[in-house]
Amino acid sequence: MTHRARWMAFSLIVTCTTFAWSAPAQDDAKPAPTTPPTDTQPAPAPKSAKPSDPTVPSDPLRAALNAAQNDTDNPRPRQRPTIPRVSLKALIVVTGKPAVGLIEIDERLYTVRDNDAVVLGDGRTIDIRRVDAGGVHLHMQQLNQTLIIR
Repeated sequence: MTHRARWMAFSLIVTCTTFAWSAPAQDDAKPAPTTPPTDTQPAPAPKSAKPSDPTVPSDPLRAALNAAQNDTDNPRPRQRPTIPRVSLKALIVVTGKPAVGLIEIDERLYTVRDNDAVVLGDGRTIDIRRVDAGGVHLHMQQLNQTLIIR
């Protein structure tokens, strides 16, 4: 008998013995009487006709939101100005002449040179500090930030 055959026989004997010992004993006696269910458990809550929407605020939350909107003693903080969408479309650098850049700001095209100023439709001003082979240097006055567009 090979080693593998011995292990197969051993595992078969162990499995059969385990099932034989774990099987419940068959008694001819009556089964144990079951206890009738008691009414101590609360009845399940009736399901509502329509499910509640999780995006609709509850009444206390709605009251708090309305109170915050009607609060005149605490005005809302001013919003910080946003940076417009700026992209460099073209850059022309010729020896002996000033560099020229074509930039797109909020879907409008502007031709810019050194020390130009661009006034946007909402009153914001963008100063063009420098146009060279490294890109266009913009200064946003409201944000006090300088951007380099390449």
